[in-house]
Amino acid sequence: MVVISASAVCLYVLRLGTVPAPPPGESLWRNPAVGWQEFRARSRLWGVIVIRMFYAVLSWGPQLSVAAGVIVPERGARSFGLINASLGAGTVIGGLLAIRYEPERPLPFRGPGPPAPRVRTGSRPAVSTRP
Repeated sequence: MVVISASAVCLYVLRLGTVPAPPPGESLWRNPAVGWQEFRARSRLWGVIVIRMFYAVLSWGPQLSVAAGVIVPERGARSFGLINASLGAGTVIGGLLAIRYEPERPLPFRGPGPPAPRVRTGSRPAVSTRP
């Protein structure tokens, strides 16, 4: 009941206005299609998404079940809930920080094939000249 009341207060404080009509040519079905095209156009995101998908399936899923089986009998459901709540809060805080961070030179993702050529930056040689 406290959480629902807090949510209601937060929504009231936001003072949301009326939602404007979408511009001509946009629709509920067109926006996801455009988003998918944009995602496909950025190949550097593919590797990140695939890695996170496998990590979630092979790590987070089993970890949640095993942790519940170990923590709940020893410490109680409240401790398990606090752990998960803090993990969720950390995820939100990390996401907000990541939105604000824009790398100067993002890591390139080339996919399979020959390695990318080395580029000289600064005054140091790209390849070591030592014997």
